[in-house]
Amino acid sequence: MAKILEPPSHHAFQKWKEARKALDHAIQNFLDSTIALQSFLFSTHSSEASSLRNYLAKTPLDDPPALDSRFAQAQAHLNQITNSFLSINTLPLEILLNIFRIACFNTFHSQYDTPIPFNYRQDDHRGSLVLTHVCSSWRTFLLATPTFWSQFLLDPRHPLAGECERAQMYSSRAHDALQSLSIYAQLNDRCFYLRDSEALAKIIQPRAGSLTQIALLNFKDPQLVCHVVKLCLKNGKPGVLRALVIQLETDNMSCSPIDTSSVGEAMLGPIRVLSLRGIVFTWYSSVYWNLVVLHIGNVYLGVAPTISEIQRILSACPLLHTLRLYDMRIRPDRPAIPLQKVYLAELVDLNLAALQFDSMDLLLASIYPQHKDLSLRIACPHWDTQAFGTLYPFLARTNVARLFIEQLNALEPGDVIGRCLSALPDLHTLVLDLSMKPGDSYLSGLTYLDELNTRFVPRCPKLHTLHCVTGSVTIAAVQQIVETHPSMQKLRFSACYIEPFEDELLHWLKPFVKDVKFDLRPDMAALFDWYHTMT
Repeated sequence: MAKILEPPSHHAFQKWKEARKALDHAIQNFLDSTIALQSFLFSTHSSEASSLRNYLAKTPLDDPPALDSRFAQAQAHLNQITNSFLSINTLPLEILLNIFRIACFNTFHSQYDTPIPFNYRQDDHRGSLVLTHVCSSWRTFLLATPTFWSQFLLDPRHPLAGECERAQMYSSRAHDALQSLSIYAQLNDRCFYLRDSEALAKIIQPRAGSLTQIALLNFKDPQLVCHVVKLCLKNGKPGVLRALVIQLETDNMSCSPIDTSSVGEAMLGPIRVLSLRGIVFTWYSSVYWNLVVLHIGNVYLGVAPTISEIQRILSACPLLHTLRLYDMRIRPDRPAIPLQKVYLAELVDLNLAALQFDSMDLLLASIYPQHKDLSLRIACPHWDTQAFGTLYPFLARTNVARLFIEQLNALEPGDVIGRCLSALPDLHTLVLDLSMKPGDSYLSGLTYLDELNTRFVPRCPKLHTLHCVTGSVTIAAVQQIVETHPSMQKLRFSACYIEPFEDELLHWLKPFVKDVKFDLRPDMAALFDWYHTMT
């Protein structure tokens, strides 16, 4: 039996206990006497009770005693005492949520401790700042913790000289803690140019040896990017850097790759997350080895990779978890050589939605994902027999569990979707971008008519989650999907009009699907990071 701890016998604590006990007795006495008065007034008809009732009717009782400012002050002090010494598992959920958000480093791929920032979400310290307001003890503790200062975001809205001073303060307070650095080079009309490289060097050099994560975002000048990247790699410590994110401004592309021939493999090899937009490293660089997450997009045609170069990169990443290629071309080899099969045992998230068809054709023919829970995002702006001839064999030999189809341009979209789903018996999540069109023809592809039994049968009997984005659907079409898919658990309609009425559909769905949500506007962050937010 656990031993019960006896409270200390300190004089101040004893006085507080006595005062609390007296207050409890006073409140209990007030309650008991109020109940007794009520009982007396309603249970007897004596002249005394009648006289008292008449008196109270003309002269109501005073309001109950209020908890005045002194009691409120005492309660505030008591809350501070309690909060300072609470066990973590007794904290309110709101506080725990912030603690765990910081502990997991609020990012994509948090399981790898590797952020992929983008326009709709940023890694910051807002959560930890909230925790500093719990009580003075928490604030003092957090401000004295080196990791509180380990993430620095350079804000272009402020003068660069002031940001340099702030960066130095963060670096000195972080001590030897591992750090991350994010530089947003452009915001509205303000941006950094090559002439700012010296100031940026003052920010980078003091912390370069402890940087595990570097994000260079929205840069306009490719020369400045190359300079900053080489500065980080030159001054970094081998084996420390784990995530590198480089994103040029959306409309900018560099016509020259970053050459890493002078950088040792010990510096580049440990990188596990690489996200590149508008600029790339030379395709033979060891920065592409052993990656877990790889994003490449908006690549200048003159430096576009060949299919053999992409195969070599993927072959060097046996633990690759996430692959996203967009707004780029994969060139065929000249002269043509037979494609090698690349087996990807750990690939779970494959996003090719913005990859040109001829490039997707080359890639899908050569990669063989082995994971049993693959998520695939594709676009079909120009659907034809050739496109299906490329996609279907890939679907048939992989186990796609989540599928996102967008920009489907076909005369019979239901037929196209049906042919795709016929190869995916284990599909459990489907996201359909209706492209501002009526969606009933799309949904018709989820089922087929069993002529023998004259009833509709699901192509994917394990389907439990369906998202319809930007379009419209009728209640009858949704009802048929729900009735033919008994495993349906979640329905989402984002910027998707329900004909005739949303409330009518919601009322019908109540006995069948508990998790239903309608959004007037598409959630761009959820659409971008659909693997984590829409499944």
